[in-house]
Amino acid sequence: MLRAGQVLNISLENLAYGGDAVGHFQGQAVFVPYGVPGDELKVKIAEPHKNYCRGEIYEIIKPSVHRIKPECRHFGVCGSCQWQMMDYQYQLEQKTNITREIFKRLGKIEIEEIAVLPPAGEWHYRNKAQYPVQASKNGNKIGYYRLRSHDLVDIQECPLLETGINQAFLKVKEIINKSGLKGSTRAGHSGNLRHLIFRCSKIEDALSLILVTRYELDLHKIAQRILTEVANVKSIWQNVNPARGNVILGKKWSRLAGVEYLSERIGDITYRLSPGSFLQSNLGTTEIVYQKIMESLHLSSDDEMADLYSGLGSIALQLAGQSKRVVAIEEFAPAVEDARANAALNNIGNCEFLCGRAEDQLIKIKSADAVVLDPPRQGAAPGVIEAIVSLSPSRIAYLSCNPSTLARDAALLIGRGYKLQKLFLADMFPQTYHIENLAILTR
Repeated sequence: MLRAGQVLNISLENLAYGGDAVGHFQGQAVFVPYGVPGDELKVKIAEPHKNYCRGEIYEIIKPSVHRIKPECRHFGVCGSCQWQMMDYQYQLEQKTNITREIFKRLGKIEIEEIAVLPPAGEWHYRNKAQYPVQASKNGNKIGYYRLRSHDLVDIQECPLLETGINQAFLKVKEIINKSGLKGSTRAGHSGNLRHLIFRCSKIEDALSLILVTRYELDLHKIAQRILTEVANVKSIWQNVNPARGNVILGKKWSRLAGVEYLSERIGDITYRLSPGSFLQSNLGTTEIVYQKIMESLHLSSDDEMADLYSGLGSIALQLAGQSKRVVAIEEFAPAVEDARANAALNNIGNCEFLCGRAEDQLIKIKSADAVVLDPPRQGAAPGVIEAIVSLSPSRIAYLSCNPSTLARDAALLIGRGYKLQKLFLADMFPQTYHIENLAILTR
């Protein structure tokens, strides 16, 4: 068994889902963060295990032909990006390889071709940022965590974020630190401010800001100062989350300053954005994906549709103009309110929005010619796949941010008579290992 601190010579062979490169030493797999297949390295063992090890790059003996200089000065310290040291075309190739391997291993599905949708851009694509805040001896640390830790890196900028977020972040950070508002401690026992959350609206050239705190506190003066001094911040909210753990948002909201909502546009549809609602963070690629869904479903004016995990109606409203009727299901009540408001905002009258769990609300739908679902990382909830099958749709579009659960659910649908017609890679998250896929199934 290898020992912690041992230094080995290793050639890296491929990439694992999770971002690490993988090599072997005496038959044992060694996972190496920030490695690139083709690298010849000296690797220092950090975590020895019986069947595998985790290591760190000690020295690059010979770099891979796909290794490049990272764009970000925080890369390798901040853990939010994993692949900035890899040329972008190779990132796309590796994401298709990883998807293909996961479908074969977990779903027992052989994939011949994965079509790569044209990415909207490699940099400055994220319209949302969530910054943890921790108290420190010299004010607050506000930034991102180191890889696989809760050690916070006090960052200055991120090249994945919209430029407006980077600019506002530095000003807000300065105001927060001068105000005396204390960040939470790592253990979460003291301090108050837990997160800063920015969201950017391109069509308004404006930002919303959420201050997530452990308990209620009057933040109106701080909010008003931010609104006055940070030009593009137009809406400021407080969210109270007293619970320990990794869940960022609590249930209690209050508006501190500015407008109640921002808006955003995808294609021909305008969306009202309440502070807690979900919208894809890469709107350029999202628009490409939504267009591909519409093309692939071949909808007609006689078709009735179901949209599951529908959020604020982002997909349902795109499809409404091509369908007779759309029934959309979403569990988060404020998002359903947004969806109904968005339908009215766009003069769309053929969408019905149901609030509740997909597995509970699906029984209210008698039939559907097509179904769209965009579930969270854990995939479709138990019972949802069977409920979809009982509706007997001829077409299914499944958008997923987790190829493992997509492979599982696709295998279940194939077992019930569906065929995987097409599988797409939509790169919502350049410079990271995260994978977004669109699967089209028919029968």
